Amino acid sequence: PAAAPTAQDAKAFIDNAEQALLDLGIRAGRNEWVYQNFITDDTALLTADASAKLTEAAVATAVRAARFNN
Repeated sequence: PAAAPTAQDAKAFIDNAEQALLDLGIRAGRNEWVYQNFITDDTALLTADASAKLTEAAVATAVRAARFNN
């Protein structure tokens, strides 16, 4: 069995998760802005892809966060 995570582990996890989700959120927001201003099949694909990546990362982060429940 793995050792219980420490407070340092939790802080490192949060710091990394926040940075990764911030980066993906900024990218998704920029792609959405481009799509809203230049509506084409290509910009729709870009915004959908960025949004999917952000959602996948958020879900994966939530799943990984479960190890800090206790």
